[in-house]
Amino acid sequence: ARQLQTVEMQIEYEKRRALTEDEKDRINDRYRQQLLKFQTMIDSIKRDFQTAKTQLFTKNP
Repeated sequence: ARQLQTVEMQIEYEKRRALTEDEKDRINDRYRQQLLKFQTMIDSIKRDFQTAKTQLFTKNP
């Protein structure tokens, strides 16, 4: 009976650990999505800035 209890505890521990891994994956996915949005925003701002600079120098030689 003692060995069965140990096995059950081991299974419970593994379940909790697996859940934790899933949670980590979800958090990492969310983090990656936010990072991607942020990077896209930065790229967009860089493009706008480059365009504005080009227009400025074109108008004022």
